[in-house]
Amino acid sequence: MSHEGRWPNSSEGSTSTIKSLDPREPSELALWTASQLAYRIKNRPNTPVRRSFTELTPGINSGLKVPPLAQLIRGGRGGSVRLRLLLALLWIAAAPPYEVRMPARAWAQLLDLPDPAGKGARRVADATRWLQQRSLIEVVPNEGGSNTLRILNEAGNEQPYEPPGAAYQRLRDDPAAAGKHLYVRLPSTLWTYGWMAVLSPAAIAMLIILYVQLGRSGTAGTSGAVWISPSYAKESFKLSDETRARGLRELEVAGLVTVQRRELDASNVLAERRFRNVYRIEPQRFERKAFVPADNGPVDRSSRQVEGERGARRIEPAHKAE
Repeated sequence: MSHEGRWPNSSEGSTSTIKSLDPREPSELALWTASQLAYRIKNRPNTPVRRSFTELTPGINSGLKVPPLAQLIRGGRGGSVRLRLLLALLWIAAAPPYEVRMPARAWAQLLDLPDPAGKGARRVADATRWLQQRSLIEVVPNEGGSNTLRILNEAGNEQPYEPPGAAYQRLRDDPAAAGKHLYVRLPSTLWTYGWMAVLSPAAIAMLIILYVQLGRSGTAGTSGAVWISPSYAKESFKLSDETRARGLRELEVAGLVTVQRRELDASNVLAERRFRNVYRIEPQRFERKAFVPADNGPVDRSSRQVEGERGARRIEPAHKAE
């Protein structure tokens, strides 16, 4: 049975609570579809995603008012389908001409939408039109068959798609130009274990942002922790406080992110003690069948409270390769 639609409203400005209403797990059909696609693309280990997908970047997409990631998740349930459809295209379309021809029903199966052959397929068609109108994809009609979806640059600048790693290598002698193609790699286990089928758009967005801000462009894992400056995050990513909080909370409840309480300045014994949350991605947990439990109360973090700032990294503009 498909779970989709039972997470809180993803619309910016929503007054819904941070709590998730129901536990969620992927259907066997969604897992099977993801496994077939993984075999088709020879078990590609990860999906490269440009950092400029998440934030406005000078010289790339500074003409936009809102970065593509924030654009995608606004507007309620439609944002969930749009975001996951684009990420699926980035995962599957790994070779020139960077396009995929697949029935809308199959896309709906992968995204675990109810009634994939009917209502689910129509929702995929709606998302496809939206992505085409924003110049994130091109749609090539095929007479008597499914449309071909061709991805464009995910930064939203209407440019043809080139994998960010290839673009970076091509421009490596020009650091400023190459830096426009810095990227992170999202593990394919997010698809093959069903996480993309059950995570809300807010949770997916915050997971990508955590990867971006940790600067992990070369591996699926991560080391260290990051704390999120609310003012910087709101200005750079254009996501509401509620969306960020809800997404991080869901990642924690699902076990994909651990949260630690860290003291701002443990050396000053005379000052008031102040703490902040720092976040650590747990990529090994992606390699289990997805399950998001109902959020019925606080998560026990007592064993995770540590002193000082060691190991934590503040969110700053991510313009340097690491």
